[in-house]
Amino acid sequence: MADNKEAKWRYRLQLLSERHDRVVFSFSMPVWLTVIVGVLLAMAIALLALVVMTSTPLRQYLPGYLDMRNRAFVVESALRVDSIARQSELRNLYIENLKTILLDRQVSTDSIQTFDSTIVRFNDSIKAASELEVAFNEKYEQQERFGLNALDADRQLSSVSFLSMVKGEVFVPEDADEVDPLLGVRVKLRKESPIMAPLEGTVIQEQFILGQGYAIVLQCANDYVVIVSHLSSSMIYEGSQLKAGAVIGHAGAEKDADDRWVSIRIWHKGKPIDPVTVMQF
Repeated sequence: MADNKEAKWRYRLQLLSERHDRVVFSFSMPVWLTVIVGVLLAMAIALLALVVMTSTPLRQYLPGYLDMRNRAFVVESALRVDSIARQSELRNLYIENLKTILLDRQVSTDSIQTFDSTIVRFNDSIKAASELEVAFNEKYEQQERFGLNALDADRQLSSVSFLSMVKGEVFVPEDADEVDPLLGVRVKLRKESPIMAPLEGTVIQEQFILGQGYAIVLQCANDYVVIVSHLSSSMIYEGSQLKAGAVIGHAGAEKDADDRWVSIRIWHKGKPIDPVTVMQF
């Protein structure tokens, strides 16, 4: 009887092996313990589902939760209210400054407040640039040092960035008196090299000079004129429309190593410009 009563008030979990026809695993526990474990398991599952629903986008589908459109409207309205408050504050500062000026009050410079919304002031505790920032600025300035700024006839600022026409070594005379800006620069070449257009423009002259090679004149934007001479070959003709970086010819094909060079001149509204200051070789 004791065995029957014990079996009546217990739940048993058994795993049977059909192949060997024996019990592999057996587990039993009283009814009250089974109820407690079931309740705890149900609570754990409900808690896990609640965490998943509230911490993921699935919470948008919960009944009564704020809809995304309503939430966006609330956020936008809050931003508008903050903007109106800021504008009101700026207008009050403007009026106070006008009152101070009209009443001829003495104002300390420490008490002056700005009412210009285009001015943003940051309270930055960093007083000096770091070494990495200084190195980055120097590297950027080195890369951008060949940008050319010039004032045109109506005093408007125009910016032109020249591409490198050829890689070589600029010939610098030992005697400073021999430096003539009208003659431009002479670039020594180690081998035959392509010559590229520094700017977008039009070929207004292309001719072959006996003993000197080809000479090409480019009319570029912003009234710049580029003259390239001593070319061994020409890839363009008069009237050609060129893009910046287009190959216009080759230089340095001579067998004599001392004669591998090309001449480059740049003019802007009748004034010569040193090519070394606007492009890299």
